[in-house]
Amino acid sequence: TSGLGKATVTQKGETLTISGS
Repeated sequence: TSGLGKATVTQKGETLTISGS
């Protein structure tokens, strides 16, 4: 699944903000 431009949660439970290029 693409998380570009959306907030994604890693398996570690960290919330990362992914910026779409």
